[in-house]
Amino acid sequence: MFNRLATAASAIALMIALPVAAQTSNTNSSTNANTKVEKKIEKMENRLEKKIEKTEKKVEKAASKTDALKARRELQKQKAQCLKDATKVHAKAVQEARATYLEALKKARQTLMEALKTSREVHDKAVKAARETYLASDKGEAAKTAWAAARKQANADWEAAKKTARAKWETDRKAAQADWDAAKKKARAAWDAAKKKCNEMTLPPVNANGNTNVNGSTNTNTSTNTNTNTSTNTNDNTNTNTSTNTNS
Repeated sequence: MFNRLATAASAIALMIALPVAAQTSNTNSSTNANTKVEKKIEKMENRLEKKIEKTEKKVEKAASKTDALKARRELQKQKAQCLKDATKVHAKAVQEARATYLEALKKARQTLMEALKTSREVHDKAVKAARETYLASDKGEAAKTAWAAARKQANADWEAAKKTARAKWETDRKAAQADWDAAKKKARAAWDAAKKKCNEMTLPPVNANGNTNVNGSTNTNTSTNTNTNTSTNTNDNTNTNTSTNTNS
């Protein structure tokens, strides 16, 4: 099996473990939303693993052939596909996290509006009850004073309730934003790690005879033929002619 390529699959899988952002403290609806996101990401992970398996087979098939150039081209092709898949997973994970973040904001906003509505209703009931009490009284100074005090207290309670509701909204909003920012940061880090692993993909070792070896073993064929021919021819011919003529 193509061991180096498997590291790319494991790196891309890091991206699947992204944290789900924006959990609110007042309901269990955020937990349900997170569960939905986790299921979606799990499906994405399964699809990505199948793609990686196909990638491994394609590269192994190309690497098992003696055509090294074709194998290198196939490797580059699969590197590009690996990067494409990593980018797609990153984008999808960020999209899911953002959807959860927006949903958390929506629920927090609804909680705020409901709290404001309830506080207004409580205020109106208190004022109405105080007025009815005043109208049923002798309408003397004591009754007027009591009615004024009741209205003042109702208004104070209303302002306090609105302040509490807005403070809760601000807390929930900041928590959702912080989780969203953390999710983006971790998603980017996981994406960078996955891209690095994709770029580090290499072909299996190549044997000394030029054949790519997929199973990781090394076969070395070495033959040495030495032919030494040494011949020495020595011709030494010496001719000496001596003649003496004496005339007297």
